Parts: sequence; C-alpha cells; structure tokens
Amino acid sequence: MKYNLIPKKLLFALIFLPFCFSDAKATTLGPGDLLFTGYHANASTTDAFSFVLMVPISGTTVVSFTDNGWLPTNVFRVGEQTITWTYTGTLLAGTEIVISGPSAGAGIATRITGGVPTTVGSCSGSIPSFATSGDQVIAYSGSVSAPTLISILHMNVYSTDLGQCANTTAAALDPTCITDNANFSVMPLGLSAGVSSLWIGTEGVGASEQDNAKFVCGGPLSTDAEVRAAVTNQFKWVKNSVAPPNFTLPSGCGFFGLPPTAAGVSVSGRVMADGRGVGRVAVSLTDSDGISRTARTSPLGYFRFDDVESGQTYVLSATSKSYTFVPRALIVADEIADLELVAVP
Repeated sequence: MKYNLIPKKLLFALIFLPFCFSDAKATTLGPGDLLFTGYHANASTTDAFSFVLMVPISGTTVVSFTDNGWLPTNVFRVGEQTITWTYTGTLLAGTEIVISGPSAGAGIATRITGGVPTTVGSCSGSIPSFATSGDQVIAYSGSVSAPTLISILHMNVYSTDLGQCANTTAAALDPTCITDNANFSVMPLGLSAGVSSLWIGTEGVGASEQDNAKFVCGGPLSTDAEVRAAVTNQFKWVKNSVAPPNFTLPSGCGFFGLPPTAAGVSVSGRVMADGRGVGRVAVSLTDSDGISRTARTSPLGYFRFDDVESGQTYVLSATSKSYTFVPRALIVADEIADLELVAVP
C-alpha cells in the first residue's frame, strides 16, 4: 500500500495554523488600569459615568461597575446595582467611554468617534442608581465574591461639622465609625488615592458633597504619570449639584496623544460699562497653550465664540481704548451664555 506522507514543514503549519487565527488574549484589568473621568447622579432620571483606559485592551475584556460600597470587612455591600461592560476587540490606552442609562435600568456604553457617539461593546445588568445624598462607583473584574478591584470614584462626604463622628478623607474615604448604609464606602482593598482612587469633597466640610463632576483636561496628559496625577486631582474637575447636570460626559480630553473628542460648544456674553453694552471691543478667548481667538463686540456689546473645545480652561479678556477690564478664568464644560465682562470703575 502506498502512503502519501505530509512533509514535516506542512504538518507543523497545519497543527499550529488555528492558533494564528485565534482571538487575541483577553485583557484582565488590575488596580489603576482605568480611571473615572465623570459622574452624573440625577435621582430617578438618567445616571452616567465615564472612564479612561490607562492601558490598551484586546481580546474580550469584562469590567463590572457598582455603587455597592466596600465594607471594612473587605467585601462589597449588597443591595444596589451592578452593570457589566463586555468588549471584544482592541482599544488604545486613552480611549474614553461613557456608560449611561435610566437610574437602575439598562445601560449603554458609548465613545465619541469623529464627534459622534458610537456604541462600544455591550452592557448587562442595571446601571447604578446614584444617590444625590452621596454615593460612589467602583470598577472591578472577576466575580463579586472574589473581585480584582480596579478604581473608585467616591462622591460621598461625612463631616464633623454635620455632627457626624469623623470626616471622610481622600486616603481612607468614609470613616469606619459610620453605620453601614447605601452611601458609605471605605477605601477598597488594593486601591489608593492619587493612583486608582479619587474622592470629590473637602475634609470637614459637609456642604462640599456634589452630585455631578467631570475632569476638565488640566494637563499635560501624555504619560501615565501625567494622566494619573491630573485625573486623580479633584481641583482639575468641575463639580456641582445641578439637576439635570449642565455639562455632558465624557471629558473629551486627549489622553496619551489621542486627539481630543470633546464637541465644540459656544461661549457668549456681553461687555458692559456704566450699565450699558460697549461696542467694538476686542474680546479674546485664550486656551492653556496660549492660543487666542478674538471677536469684536456688536454695537450693543454682545460677543460670541463658536466651536470652542469643551473640557478646557480658558482666559476671557477684553481690550478697549476707553475702558479697563479684568480677565476672567473660565472652565468650559459645556455651552456658556450670558457672560459679562464689566469695566473697572
């Protein structure tokens, strides 16, 4: 009997060929591999949060997000919502994603591509129902009983000025003398302030608790150290308790050299002197790189800048032969109208 033998080189190729076409190795995120960049707590309407990937991902990546706090016994509190995001494919470090939806309802994950939101991956479970009396969102991989904790954004404040037993701090988060409740969380195991955790608040000031917050792109944002230092610095965030929130998510910043994705917004207002509008005044809007745009006021003193990149800090100034104006620093998180530049008496 005659046998047709397969050459060794071809046999080797046939054996290993399937591995060449197999899925890329899944990415399992660890502490600090993503950081939160925004948060909307809006009671019973739409809740949302955004995050930036600090590392590239490939294969199938699964991350869960919950508003269940972390207890001093090193387990999650139970009874609140968890949403799980699954993505198959490759995303670069610096990609920013928003997960949003009706409070405690179904959520959707999007990113901005060419100025347009596009769905990225799928979500299962329920979006956290963030309390306007203080809450948090924690990212983790693995199971809820044996999680790998990734990051926390804490928006809750306990304070002695409210008659409470101790203060919330950036290092430890909520004090352990507080009775466990839906707003409460200590620092999750393996996470730390300035690396994988951010607390929005002022120690000892109960009124510093806010419902909404967003990173505003204070840079530079080119390296891991730069991004981490900026995003975990609450003084580079805009925050308020406006309902509904008056700024959108995500931050739209350009992380790790990726182009910014923030949509252009308008900034408008009026130049005033002696109670009336002043025409033909040169108004300048200067960004953090020193690049200026100039507009001249109308006869009644009105000015407007369109397509201003949101998530940035600007200086607004006015120049006139007859009047002196004090420049104003602006954090442009969304459209701004009715600004006033008033001449110095």
